Amino acid sequence: MRSFNSSIYNAGCENQVNSIEVGGQTVSFEGLFQTNDDQLARLLNTIRRNRSLAQLNAEDRIALSEVVAAQIIRTKMVRTTMRSIAEQLSESLRN
Repeated sequence: MRSFNSSIYNAGCENQVNSIEVGGQTVSFEGLFQTNDDQLARLLNTIRRNRSLAQLNAEDRIALSEVVAAQIIRTKMVRTTMRSIAEQLSESLRN
């Protein structure tokens, strides 16, 4: 079992979740989410300002579904849960 150090810098999550080690160097994928985070902030400001989802145009509705999906797959729990489900399904099909 791996352990992860947490700090106030990334409170509410584990350190290095979206990172891999390559040749002794840690490579983080968090930077790849920056555009998604920026888009989410813009959409949430629009929703807050209008106090409604109904005011979103078709393009913003698509963008909202994309950023929410990215936020979901970004979490370790979703990735490990999906892996566990796949492993359990595979095991049950072998029996």
